[in-house]
Amino acid sequence: DIHIEPSDGRLRVRCRIDGMLFNQQPPPAQLHAAIISRLKIMANMDIAVQHDERAENCMNAMNLNRHRMIEYELWPLYVKNFTEKWEAWKAESNYMDFTDLIIHGYKNMESAPGIPEVLIVDECQDMSKLEIELIHKWGKTCDILLEAGDPDQAIYTWRGANPNIFIENKIPENNKKYLRQSYRLPEAVHEYIRKWIRIIKAREDVEFKPRNASGSVKRMDASYLEPDPLIDICKEQMADGKTTMILASCGYMLVQIIARLKGEGLPFYNPFSTKNARWNPLQRIRKRVMPVDRVAAFMAPHESNDEFQREWNRQDFKNWMGLLEAKRIFKRGTKSYVASE
Repeated sequence: DIHIEPSDGRLRVRCRIDGMLFNQQPPPAQLHAAIISRLKIMANMDIAVQHDERAENCMNAMNLNRHRMIEYELWPLYVKNFTEKWEAWKAESNYMDFTDLIIHGYKNMESAPGIPEVLIVDECQDMSKLEIELIHKWGKTCDILLEAGDPDQAIYTWRGANPNIFIENKIPENNKKYLRQSYRLPEAVHEYIRKWIRIIKAREDVEFKPRNASGSVKRMDASYLEPDPLIDICKEQMADGKTTMILASCGYMLVQIIARLKGEGLPFYNPFSTKNARWNPLQRIRKRVMPVDRVAAFMAPHESNDEFQREWNRQDFKNWMGLLEAKRIFKRGTKSYVASE
C-alpha cells in the first residue's frame, strides 16, 4: 500500500505497513508533475483537477474511531459517508484492511492462533482499545498473559493508542513487576528525563535507577538535512576511541548522514540490517568466495531491486574480484586479453 501525496511543493511517498505509514525517499523534484499526471491517468482521473487530502483525513478519522471502539452513531457525518463508500469498495473488491483483521480476530477467534499457553505482548502502551480488548479476550484461554510496556514512551496516540491502559485495567499489585534498573539510560539522561516527565500529571510515577555511566545531554543545531554538527561529534568520539549510535524515526532521515559519513571517511554499520550494503559498507568478508558467488557477481554485477542501483559492500567486491583467480570460468586467454585492454 503506497501513498503518493503532493503537498506544499513537494511529493511525499509513504508505505503503509501493518496499518502504519512510513516515509520513503521522495523522487527528484523534476519528476513530480509527471508522476502525478501518470497516476491520475491510470486512475481515470481528470489530470486538470486539483485533489486535496480530505480522503486521507477521512480514512484516518475512520480508523481512529474503529480503534477507539466508538459507537458508529457517534461518528461525524462526513466520516460515515466515507466509511460507507470504503466498505462497499472492499466488499466489491474482496479486500480487507488491517483494522478488519483485528476486528475479525476480536469477533470470531476465541484464542490466539495455535492456542498458546503463554501470551507475551510487548509495547502495550502503543495499543488501541480494540487491540487491548483482543489481547484480553485471547488471554482468557492462556495459562499466563504478560503485558509489557512503558506508558511514558507512548508515541501512537494519534492512531488510537491508550497509554493509560495499565492504570485503567486495575491490574492487582501482586501481578505487577516494575523494572527498577535501566540498562540503557546513563545518569545525566536519567536525571534530565525524570525532571521533564514529571510535567505530565496523568501518569503513574515509577522510580528506577540509571546504569552506571555519567553520560550527558546536549542540544545541537543539527538536523537530518543538515547533519554537519552531528558529524563533528562523531569525529570527536572516534578520536577518543568511542563509538556513536545515531537514532532516527525513519530511514530516510539517515540518507544525508550516511552521505556525510562516507564523505568524511568515517566507518559505520547497522547491526540490525547486516545484509544491506547501504547500511553496512564495511561488512565482514568471508574468507572463501564460493564459485556460485563468482558467477552471480559476473552475471549481475549491478543488480538493482529498485530505482537506485544497489551499492556494493566489501563482500560484493571480493566476489567480483574472485573471478580473476577463478579457473574454468573464462574462456582460455580471456584474462590476458582483458589485462591487455
